[in-house]
Amino acid sequence: MVIGGTVVDITATAHDTSSKLMLNSSFPGTTRISLGGVGRNVAEAVSKLNADGCVFVSAVGGERPEQSILNMVAEAATGDLFGSWLISEIGRKGMRNLEIHQISGARTATYTALHDAAGSLLSAVADMDVSELLSPSKV
Repeated sequence: MVIGGTVVDITATAHDTSSKLMLNSSFPGTTRISLGGVGRNVAEAVSKLNADGCVFVSAVGGERPEQSILNMVAEAATGDLFGSWLISEIGRKGMRNLEIHQISGARTATYTALHDAAGSLLSAVADMDVSELLSPSKV
C-alpha cells in the first residue's frame, strides 16, 4: 500500500531568459503538464512490478462523475478539472485507482514551476492542501 500525493505538475520554461527583467512581465516559452506526486510516482513504479499488488491511497479535488464532456465542463465551473483526469490517467497506466478519493470543494494538488531557458528553477508554487483532507477512515 502506498499512501501519498497525486499531483499535476505544470512546468513553464521561458525560451530566452537572458534579460534580468523577468519580474512583472511575460515571456515566450513552453508549458508542459504531467502526472506527479511522490506517492503516485512510487505507486506507479510498484504497479509496474505487480499491478494487482499495489493499493494507492490518495486524495484529489472534485467529484467522481461519469466521464463526459458535460461533467468536465461542470467540474471546470466548480474549480477543479484535474481530479477526474488524474484518476483516469492513473487507471489508463494500469494502476488501481479505486482508493483515490475525490473531495468535493477541494482543489487537486498542483505544482507549478517556472524554469529559465537552461531548465533551472526560478520559482514555483506548490498547492497541496487537498492532502490534508484525506481522512484517517479513508486510509
